[in-house]
Amino acid sequence: MYLDSNPYSTRAQVIMLLLATMHRLKGGNSKRRVIEEIESMSWFARQIEDLTPYPTVSTEARWKTLVAFRRKDCYEQELFEKDRIRDSWHISKDGTNTFVIRRSQFASGEFDCRKCYMWSPAFKEFIDPAYVPSSEDADRPSNVYDDYYKRDQKIILNRLMERFSNPPIKEVKAEQ
Repeated sequence: MYLDSNPYSTRAQVIMLLLATMHRLKGGNSKRRVIEEIESMSWFARQIEDLTPYPTVSTEARWKTLVAFRRKDCYEQELFEKDRIRDSWHISKDGTNTFVIRRSQFASGEFDCRKCYMWSPAFKEFIDPAYVPSSEDADRPSNVYDDYYKRDQKIILNRLMERFSNPPIKEVKAEQ
């Protein structure tokens, strides 16, 4: 589980942000509604690099695509309900329980929200009401999106290799 392996990884931070948003909204929501909620609460610590799109995706801001990627992780970990309706986001009971437990771990001091560079001060305070911004807050590493960029480059390369190493076979009709 991504949240258990390293609660301070970019992936775990965005999953926690997503779980908190879904817990707050309750019920079924669309990607657009979830993004709007995160924006209206000012929970994501957006920087200039978050506004540019991924090289292999549409013109959508990178941070929005990152949230959508983490939605997939939530489905795979059963933190979201499996739903056959397109663009339907529902937190599961496991997702709710995971959020409540993890939030209490931050609030109790077991984990330190100051290490969470993807979270805004508003979100850190939501997670840990005792949080006060300070110089101890972690700066965001410059390579937050590097792993995604490298992964995207590998995907593109693999698709090209498949395409050109396995060209379509043309049928040749035998002469009669």
